[in-house]
Amino acid sequence: SSPLRVRCSELHSYSRGGGLLEAAHRDNGSVLTLSVLLSAPGREHAGGELVTYAEGAPVLHAAQGRGDALLFHSERLHNVCTVTRGVRRALVVELWAQAENGSDRFK
Repeated sequence: SSPLRVRCSELHSYSRGGGLLEAAHRDNGSVLTLSVLLSAPGREHAGGELVTYAEGAPVLHAAQGRGDALLFHSERLHNVCTVTRGVRRALVVELWAQAENGSDRFK
């Protein structure tokens, strides 16, 4: 198997009413995705739980504190529940088996 390299790293911020609610969302082309919670649940935000799906059923991953992380297969369906209070921030890093990505996809 090929070594994994960083495809992209992003800061995801969702304020009240926001979330990743796109049906059938997955990180196409990546191998693994790491999501690290940067805000404190209950103190800085409410809601915004990360959800993956196993055999079509939702699996809720409730972070206990800032710094909690989840590493999962990028092709696995996933969402972020609606934030009901405050701002949820997470660092998301996608890894892939291609050459290291040196471009800015937002330019």
